[in-house]
Amino acid sequence: MCIRDSINAEYGVTMQGMLLRASRLSNPHPHRSAFSRLLPTLRVRDCHSDTTGKELVYTGPFHRMLQGVKMVSVFSCATTAISIPILGALNTSISLQGRVTIATTCIAFAFSSTGLVHWVGGPYVAKIWRCKHHPPSIQVQTLSLLAQPKLAKIPLTEIQAPAGVNPFVSFGSAAGNNYYIHSDSSLFGDNLELYQQLNLSGSRQPEPPNKTAGSTEVSATKEP
Repeated sequence: MCIRDSINAEYGVTMQGMLLRASRLSNPHPHRSAFSRLLPTLRVRDCHSDTTGKELVYTGPFHRMLQGVKMVSVFSCATTAISIPILGALNTSISLQGRVTIATTCIAFAFSSTGLVHWVGGPYVAKIWRCKHHPPSIQVQTLSLLAQPKLAKIPLTEIQAPAGVNPFVSFGSAAGNNYYIHSDSSLFGDNLELYQQLNLSGSRQPEPPNKTAGSTEVSATKEP
């Protein structure tokens, strides 16, 4: 009985030592909490986000919906352009002139509606990043005709009042592009100065004067 007790005690001590060693290997710093062990990972992620050199300052609340509308519009336009000629060729009950007229009308309506959606929603800004390097600039993301993200980098010194007849524009760039942002300043968070710099819809650039009308007025004043 004594031999058995000694063997069991020895076995128990050995098992305890093995379990303690395994726990130390799995957790080399048992005095540290789970949150403190998570901090290095968070620091690595923060450093990785800082290396991009830009900070997200604005997100358009309707950019997902606009992307879906553009995708549906492009898909319907492509379907109409492909299917209408095929249906017109298969339907022989209508004259050739009537089939050509119907096909041309449907295709023109499909392309014009898709173009209108792009003209109205093209300036819509999905996201804005503030670039941290010099010179101060922003990176603007819009949607292309095929509803794909399109990026443009604009120095803050090149931001100007919008031009053109599109009512859904807020600011423009020296390259001649117009962009639209929501008038809600809370979407910019603490970047109110940037919001005030970009919200220039009230100071739209006037259209160039008509040269013909100007020359007519000058000639009229010269007459005795």
